[in-house]
Amino acid sequence: MSLSIESTIRIIHIVSGGIAMFSGIAALLFSRRVQNHRPLGTTFVYAMTSVFVTALYLAITNGIDFLLCIAILSFFSVIIGVRSLKFLKGAKPGYFDWAAVAGIIGAGFFLVVKGTLAAMTQIHGGVILYLVFGSAMVFYGFMITSEFIRTKPRAAKWFRMHQSNMGAALIATLTAFCTTVLHDLPSITEWILPTIVFSPLLSYYIRKTNPVNLN
Repeated sequence: MSLSIESTIRIIHIVSGGIAMFSGIAALLFSRRVQNHRPLGTTFVYAMTSVFVTALYLAITNGIDFLLCIAILSFFSVIIGVRSLKFLKGAKPGYFDWAAVAGIIGAGFFLVVKGTLAAMTQIHGGVILYLVFGSAMVFYGFMITSEFIRTKPRAAKWFRMHQSNMGAALIATLTAFCTTVLHDLPSITEWILPTIVFSPLLSYYIRKTNPVNLN
C-alpha cells in the first residue's frame, strides 16, 4: 500500500512540475498582458505548491535531505514572489514572512554544515552541491531579510522582487527538468547549468521591463 501511495505522489509531483514549468514560461512571455499573466501566474503558484508538498513527502519518506532543502529553496522563491505584490500594495512583512526567511536560512546552514563535514573526509560532486546550494540559500535568506528591513511598502522595488523571485522559482523547475533529462552531463552540471544560462537572461529581462499596474 505504501508503495502505491508513493508512486501516486511521485506522479503528482512530476505532473505538477511540468505544469509549473510551462505555465511559468507562459506567464513570463505574457508578463505585459495582465489579463493573461495573472491566471498563468496563479497556475504556476498552485503547481509549485503541489511540487513543494509532494517533494516534502518524498524527501522525508526516503530520507533525502538534499531534496528537502531544494524544495524549501524553490518554494521560498514563490512565497517571496507572491508576497512582494502584497508589499507593493502596502502590506508589511509579518510573522509568516519572517518564518519563511528563518526556514531557508536554517536549511542553507544545514547543507553547509553537512557539506563541510563530508569534505573533511572526501571531496566529491555531492559535497560541492551541498556547499554551493547551502551558501546560496543562506545568502538568499539574508538578502531578503535586508529587503524586509530597508525597503518600504509600496516601493517600486517590490515589483522587481516579484519578477526576480518568480524567475528564480521558474529556474528551479528548469533545473529539476535538467536533472531528470540531461543524464549525459556530469551531475554538478545538471544542477548548475540552468542557473548559469537563465539567470543572465532573467536579469536582462527585468532591466528592460517597467513596473505595471497589477491591481
